[in-house]
Amino acid sequence: MKKLKLPSELAFFAGMALLAVGIAFFIKADFGMSVIQSCAYILSLTMPFFSFGTLNYLLQLVLIAALCLIVRRFSLRFIVSFGSAVFYGYTVDFVIYLMRALSAGSLVARIAFFVVGFFLIIFAV
Repeated sequence: MKKLKLPSELAFFAGMALLAVGIAFFIKADFGMSVIQSCAYILSLTMPFFSFGTLNYLLQLVLIAALCLIVRRFSLRFIVSFGSAVFYGYTVDFVIYLMRALSAGSLVARIAFFVVGFFLIIFAV
């Protein structure tokens, strides 16, 4: 049997997209979310002029700046990391926009959204 080869960049961006879909399902389920996403989510609720995705990459920028201050150096990898955070932020906003009409009215639907989001995030990571 021939082994399927997948370019690592394609796998990375597919994983980021699946992660964004999983987070969107978590938001729709309204049971809570991961610790790393919660700061951006709470800020997006309190500051509606910023989207959830925008706050994701702005917080990533703050973390990268803090890293540069702590280690007292700057690397090109930090810019690449921020670029992937921007891609993720726009992807999250796009997926949330696509899922805007989808609602979980019942507890069963919310549980289903949570489970779907959970497994999407597991697979994406």
